[in-house]
Amino acid sequence: MDEENLEEAFQLAGWLLAHQASLAAKGEIPLPLLSFTRDDEETAQLVAPRTDSDSYERQVIAGRIVLDERKDQLRSWAFCYDEDLGLAGRALVVEVGGEELSRAVTLAQRYVSGDERGFRLVGDLEVLGPELLPPALQVRLESCRWRYLITEGATHHEPAGEHWPLWYAARAHQRPRLGVGDYLFAVPEGWIFRQTEDGTGWVVLRLLPWEEKSFEPSVVVLLAGGLDTTLESFVAYKKAELQELAATILKAEMCASPVPSMPAPVARISWEGEAEGRCYRTEWVWIPTPAPDEFLVMSATSFRTETWASVSQALETMLASIVQDEVETG
Repeated sequence: MDEENLEEAFQLAGWLLAHQASLAAKGEIPLPLLSFTRDDEETAQLVAPRTDSDSYERQVIAGRIVLDERKDQLRSWAFCYDEDLGLAGRALVVEVGGEELSRAVTLAQRYVSGDERGFRLVGDLEVLGPELLPPALQVRLESCRWRYLITEGATHHEPAGEHWPLWYAARAHQRPRLGVGDYLFAVPEGWIFRQTEDGTGWVVLRLLPWEEKSFEPSVVVLLAGGLDTTLESFVAYKKAELQELAATILKAEMCASPVPSMPAPVARISWEGEAEGRCYRTEWVWIPTPAPDEFLVMSATSFRTETWASVSQALETMLASIVQDEVETG
């Protein structure tokens, strides 16, 4: 894919983002929309994939089918759809591709709507899973003015183009604080969150492209009680259990607390294993609380070697942000 086609694809993506954002600003859920160019046509074409099903996911899949059927005919393309992030808001996801591009580049712009402040963008427009892209494509993205090209494409939309720079300038950058028991912790920039299935804790995760959705890096935070053992004994027990499972233990130790507000020693256990043919890496941190036999637990997991660095950084950021509720609220 030559540079001209690459630039064209990002401009298409910007146009679609502005279009979909204008719908979201009106309180609508933007339906999947595909824009593409062909060598035998001068102007970009728009396709709104439809199915007989009311399922939004089915409509996204329909768009993928259209892309798959036409990919050999397209010079450049962008495919934009909406994703519900639950308590973390929503996201406009746009995939960008074209001739000779071995893998699509996926971008996401988070947003919220319907609250007291109305529609607003949240955080920066970001590439999802950049470390999972082929090295040559990573280099091209680093040298490509893709943010400028997105903005250029967005401002060419009529009439949403005039609103896009204003929306982007006014975007929110707050780091939400979530509570577990009497403790609060901050969500890392660019990560989203949802409650655990039983509602007693939180899953904080990082979005990845569609084909990697089942393997999004995550940190789970919850309270555990009833161990009826010391942390030292727990580390020894868990180490023996992991060895029986043929897991590779990377670390199993008692160490100084990384939590400024909770200075007692903590237990840290990390290992590598395999599930459903996929290698993963996990680290647990067990932190004693003032309550008898109660521990604050963080469990960080990555299913890709390339994503572990971001998971580890998120874990340390969350640990350092922990405060007791009464301290935070004064």
